[in-house]
Amino acid sequence: MAESAAQSGSPLPVAGGMPWPLIRLLSARRRRQNRAVTAMVTLAVAFTVASSFVVTAATGAMMQDLSARVMPPEPQGLALARAVGRRASLPWIGVSAGALLMSGVAISCVLAVAFLGRKRSLGVMKVLGATGSDLRSLFMLETCLLGGAGIPTGMLLGFGAIAWVFGPTAVTPMCFLVSASFGLAALALGIYLPLRLIRNGSCDQLLNNRPVYAASNPSCAKCGLCGGF
Repeated sequence: MAESAAQSGSPLPVAGGMPWPLIRLLSARRRRQNRAVTAMVTLAVAFTVASSFVVTAATGAMMQDLSARVMPPEPQGLALARAVGRRASLPWIGVSAGALLMSGVAISCVLAVAFLGRKRSLGVMKVLGATGSDLRSLFMLETCLLGGAGIPTGMLLGFGAIAWVFGPTAVTPMCFLVSASFGLAALALGIYLPLRLIRNGSCDQLLNNRPVYAASNPSCAKCGLCGGF
């Protein structure tokens, strides 16, 4: 029955899909088995978090320094100093955004390659009754486990750099909030393409290692000239 279902590309009628404990078990096992992928994703997230931490703290220190130089501290002078500080910090904010984009692209490439290596196993899961939502939850949890350690690692690196250059007083709670948000954003950018591939991949494409396309266009699967994943 399983062979006939696999050949026809239709999932077996298993009610309820994958239970959440099984998804957690598979995600944790995947993390232990793929240490190279874990290291790459963690480094990419840590790079994004550390850069945003440093930029946020340095921008805040510059704003405080400009405000302290306004004598006497008049409202107009303080507003002008803050406006000048914001304009001066725009290039550094662009650097932080660029780091976020590069990390998201790097994570996306790593996870897309990982998707290529496990298309058949994902197809088997679909045949056994796993839904698309189950597989997307599996990938999202795996990504969090793969790159979650990069957030505290990047914060630690950023804190050390700021404490060495400006002193520990330059670190504010906003640094931790902004850097954590950038780390989560990098993970979200990285997981977007694999989630699209999982959503558009059918049992026939996954089990027979046929190309899966990020855009769900039926003509693409018939043509196949643009490659796919």
